[in-house]
Amino acid sequence: DVLEAASIVGREFDLGDLADVRPDTDPEEVGESLDALCRRGLLDLRRFTGRGGSAYAFRHLLIRDVAYGSLPKSERARKHVQMVDWAKEHTGERSDEIAAMLATHLVEALRYRAELGEPVDLGLVREALLWSRAAGRRSLALWEHREAARWFRSAADLAERAQQMLAEPQTSP
Repeated sequence: DVLEAASIVGREFDLGDLADVRPDTDPEEVGESLDALCRRGLLDLRRFTGRGGSAYAFRHLLIRDVAYGSLPKSERARKHVQMVDWAKEHTGERSDEIAAMLATHLVEALRYRAELGEPVDLGLVREALLWSRAAGRRSLALWEHREAARWFRSAADLAERAQQMLAEPQTSP
C-alpha cells in the first residue's frame, strides 16, 4: 500500500506526501513500512529537512512502475486529483512553480477516467487546461521551448474537449 501511494507522488517523496495521498493512515506505521522497504532494497533513504523529515526515492523506476501499475485505474485517477488538491493547498501563491506537476496529475486523472468510460468532469478539464497553460508559460519563461510547446498543445486539446462538452446537448436524469 505504501509503495502504491508513493508511486502516485513520483520518483521521490516524503512522509508528508504519503499522508496527503493516504490521509487515513498512521504516520508512525507508514514510517515503519518505509524503513522496511529500504531494508529490502526497494527504496533509498535520502535525508533532507522537509515536511516528513526524510525523503525517499524508488531505487529503480521499474519498481515505481510496478507499484503504480498495481493500482486500479479508478484509484489512480482519484489519487492524482488528491495530489493536486494537496499541492494547491500547500503551495499557495507559488503554485505556478509546480504548474507542470499539477497539469500532469490532472491530465493523468482525466485519461484514466476516460479509459474507464466515466463521464467527463468539465471542472476537471478546465482545471487541467488552466494548469497546462500555466506550465507552458512557465516553460517559455525558462526558455524551455519544446516543453512549452508540449504544454500549449495539451492546453489546446483540453480547450477543444471543453468546447465540445459545452456544445453537447445536456440530458436531464
